[in-house]
Amino acid sequence: FYTLARLVVALLVIVGLPAVVCAQAKGRDTVGSLIQRLNHRNVEVRLRAIETLGRLKDARAIGPLLGVLKRDTLYSAREKIVMALNQIGPPAMEALITSLDSHDQRFRHDVSWTLGKMLPLSHEPLVAALAHESDLVRRGAIRALGRGKDVAAVDPLLTALDDGNALVRAEAAE
Repeated sequence: FYTLARLVVALLVIVGLPAVVCAQAKGRDTVGSLIQRLNHRNVEVRLRAIETLGRLKDARAIGPLLGVLKRDTLYSAREKIVMALNQIGPPAMEALITSLDSHDQRFRHDVSWTLGKMLPLSHEPLVAALAHESDLVRRGAIRALGRGKDVAAVDPLLTALDDGNALVRAEAAE
């Protein structure tokens, strides 16, 4: 019977029913079960887990999603993680802003893009990040504010033109 149950759950995932149904059918913690699936070898299982975690909007998924964003090279997975973090909303912002300090340029780019997608919700935290001690965080915040095409971002971006770091000034000038 156990093997049959596993087969039914596998078929549900393959057919495309939400992973939440599968996790609940097994009687497991839905979010925990989905987080475990973020490392599944099957790409479709990973992508469905990412999508469902975004729909659940549970803050427990933020750290694991950021971890996958940092290491997964698959564009569709990275894109879905950005959307999932955007769906989670304000609870994800602090972790995203902290992640701007990463030395991984691709990861920083994805994080700033995500924050830019979260505007206007992320406006105040991004403006506050312009005063961060790390030039990487300041540059990422500028990039996110610039992507948002928000008129309210003009003054903070103009102020960033006077930053003590040449790379931060160059980012603000773009």
